[in-house]
This record gives sequence, structure tokens and C-alpha cells, in this order.
Amino acid sequence: MIANAINELCRLNARIEPSPVHTGLRQHDVFCVAKTGQKIRFTQPQNIAGQLSLILEKFDELYSEALELKSLSFALAYFWFGFIAVHPFANANGRTGKAYLLDKIKFKGMKLKDPEKLQAILLKGDTTEDLKQLTQYFYTHLEPRT
Repeated sequence: MIANAINELCRLNARIEPSPVHTGLRQHDVFCVAKTGQKIRFTQPQNIAGQLSLILEKFDELYSEALELKSLSFALAYFWFGFIAVHPFANANGRTGKAYLLDKIKFKGMKLKDPEKLQAILLKGDTTEDLKQLTQYFYTHLEPRT
């Protein structure tokens, strides 16, 4: 089941950012400078599959048990925070993660207002605060599909 989800993410990434050089999970170290100015080293390549599997397992559990908006919002926040922290692809991680979440949101009969705002959220590196902020974002931006 989790292998299928990883394969789905890889297929999404290949559609969003087609590249003959970068296919599948990232094979090199990646660093970035966050909006806060802090230098961030993402998950090392040899740990990506394992970390992504753990995130997807927990997300699947939270998502399948989400019966109301608050729990669905937390499940989506959990995935986004973990996915961005792992940074599994060479390019298009934000767009890939967002596309994956939009499919999951649609499956629950919901839609996300202003999905472009998701990638603009400044994560602070404090797991509790970041999850709280992301959960609030989803809680206030999810609405039933019409």
C-alpha cells in the first residue's frame, strides 16, 4: 500500500516536472536557505524512502480515520509538513505534494480554496507550531465541493 503511494508520488512528480536526468526519488543531498534565513539540509538520499514510508503510513491512518474537518485538516497538515521536510524529489516538491493533497481532498468530497497559499506558508522549524499553523490553514481553506 505504501509502496503504491510512493509510486503515485513519483508518477505525479514526473508529470509535473518531466526530466530525463531526475527520475524517482532524489539521489543527491539538497540544501536550501529558508525564508527565515536558516540553512536547511533535507533528508539524505539513502533515508528518503524510509522517511517517506513512515510519513505516508501515518498520513494514511490519520486520513482514513478523519471523519470531521478538524481531523482531516490535521492529517493534511501532517502530510505536508513531513513531505516538505523530507524533500523527496530533485524538483517540484511543493507542486507534487500539493497535487497529491488536492487528489486526497477531492476524494473526501472537499476542495481547497486558494491552494496557491499553501506553498507561501512560512514554516518555522518548530514542529508543534508548524503543524498548528498548517492545520489552521487547512481548517479555514477546506470547503465542500459543489
